[in-house]
Amino acid sequence: MRYIISLIFCCLFTMNMHAQVYLANKVVNLPKGRYTLYELMQEVKHQKQLSFSYNAKALNGDMVIVLKGQYTDMDQLFAHLRKQYHIGHHIVGKHIVLYKTKGRKKAQRKNISTVVKTGTRKDTILSKVAISPEAFIGPLVWEPSVHTLSDSSSQIVPAGATALAESSVNTRELFRSKGLRAAPFRPALALRPFAEAMLYADELFYLNPQLSVGTNGLYVSLSYAYRNTGAHLRYGIGYRQELDAKSTVRVYASWGQPKASTSVFYDSIIPPDSLTIRIENTVRSEANLFKAGLVYEYALSKTVGLQVGIVFNHMRTWFYFGASDQTVALNSLPPQLGISDPSGFEIFKTPYQLSTTISMDKPSYDKSWLGFHAGIVFMPFAKRER
Repeated sequence: MRYIISLIFCCLFTMNMHAQVYLANKVVNLPKGRYTLYELMQEVKHQKQLSFSYNAKALNGDMVIVLKGQYTDMDQLFAHLRKQYHIGHHIVGKHIVLYKTKGRKKAQRKNISTVVKTGTRKDTILSKVAISPEAFIGPLVWEPSVHTLSDSSSQIVPAGATALAESSVNTRELFRSKGLRAAPFRPALALRPFAEAMLYADELFYLNPQLSVGTNGLYVSLSYAYRNTGAHLRYGIGYRQELDAKSTVRVYASWGQPKASTSVFYDSIIPPDSLTIRIENTVRSEANLFKAGLVYEYALSKTVGLQVGIVFNHMRTWFYFGASDQTVALNSLPPQLGISDPSGFEIFKTPYQLSTTISMDKPSYDKSWLGFHAGIVFMPFAKRER
């Protein structure tokens, strides 16, 4: 009987090692791109019907994993995780335990009582299984599929095992004895909210404070474009994409309504006493200004970055005279005003002008030009995990 038990141990240990080698070389299809650790585990699980667990205190499921090329097998993936992100793994059957390899604390080994099933219904062996705590310090997070482990085959976990065997451990007894909690279901696309403050300058407005909030790179913004003429609030939407640990590219669009007024006057002689009086009024210019920008951002730290970019501008302007709400062409104003150059009623002059339709005989005009963007961004709650 003693020789038979020893033979069973050797066979099961050999099968376990064979399963690890087989699993490590399974072919996967992981395109180049950015994943959270959770999304990466979900993708592998969906392709190869695997289950994962990890220590929630040691590993953050939202940390960003960058795959710079096509990964086609599990061995490549695990080597990349260990080298670049200090994430190790243990494989038992179709279950993979992830753990932190850098700065891990040594912990005492504990014996956990588990129930091991054999091939017959009558025989139930109670044994002490020594499980390494390096992957189980703190609350253990389980993927949803981990709880249903197969009991179809007979397998005894050898002493010193560092993970839970897929087919040997009664998970109901383990959860009862250790009080482990199951992680709630999360969608594959995890939400990563963020907030930022920005201060930038452009070719027209020398001071532009801005606040933005968003998630997964998409954000909305509120800013104030400051200038002695035409200062106004602006509303925007944008998207930011991190290229690597230091570089980010963002595209954005914003809208605002700058306004300006120009005083005009002329002298009028009132008969019969030839009394001269000065008549004064205003020509108002009101516009819609649209901006679309492409900005490169370089991170000085996890929370501070510098920005530089190019911006396309398009503005439509309408002319009004006095308190009237009706648009007017400049050549329809009283001739005594002596208006001959419409450019004097522009809200502001623009460099790098692409086109303009301003004229004396039109109540509105369009104008386009290229500008620049240069500033600094603060992201106090940013998580740049590489």
